[in-house]
Amino acid sequence: MLGMTQQEIDEIWVMFEPMSGNRGALATEIEVNRSSINRTVQRRNNRYGVQGCCVEGCKQIQIRSTVKFAGITVAMCDAHILELERNLGESPRVGYTDFTSKIQQLEQTRNRHEQNHAASIQEQAAPYIKAGLAEPFALALVECQQPEEILNLWEAKWWRQYDPTDLLVTSVLDDTLTEEEARTINEFRGEHPELAMACIKQQITTEWAQMLLESGFEEHPDAVKYVLEGADPMLIARIRGMDVRNVPSPTGLRILHGD
Repeated sequence: MLGMTQQEIDEIWVMFEPMSGNRGALATEIEVNRSSINRTVQRRNNRYGVQGCCVEGCKQIQIRSTVKFAGITVAMCDAHILELERNLGESPRVGYTDFTSKIQQLEQTRNRHEQNHAASIQEQAAPYIKAGLAEPFALALVECQQPEEILNLWEAKWWRQYDPTDLLVTSVLDDTLTEEEARTINEFRGEHPELAMACIKQQITTEWAQMLLESGFEEHPDAVKYVLEGADPMLIARIRGMDVRNVPSPTGLRILHGD
């Protein structure tokens, strides 16, 4: 991920360093690897058989030259040995300054791409905003794969009590929830805000929340909180003397932390 602090960059750089922690050691290691490429010429006889160049697609056979690279000795034709030596000889050293500069460059490039993308989306959304669509809806309409969901929400009445930037509304706009799920959550959000938030954050499903309320918890907001703290719904109902039926299984999650 980009957008890193200097400390985070330093911590990543350490991963490339030997145990000594010397920032210049990485370049030294590269040089050692280069020097380990030793070309040797061996005269082969019939006992070794015919061996072709190890480079895929190379048709050179009866190769008598071998190259040792990364601890492995392989047969290779003269042309590919020269190419290998040339490429490694041109490999740049990696220094700490270059490393940090590259990350900063990538960060700047990413920011430019994000700004350009945002400007493009804003431009595409402009006609819909002019037509009367609220800006969050227009922006979502341009980016979404299912514009009917956005328009279904726009035409619904239930969300009008909220600002278009409300979390429940934007959860539909960013495709976290369907319009139907958001409408269901809205029905119990007032009495059970913690349960609604757990659904919006997708810590529990809307179906499970409905089952809990319909089983006899709807009139007991405190009992719902205890369940969200990790308690078994059936045990809470028995302790509180509640009349319940078809109680859902416990989630096994501690969504809320009690006082």
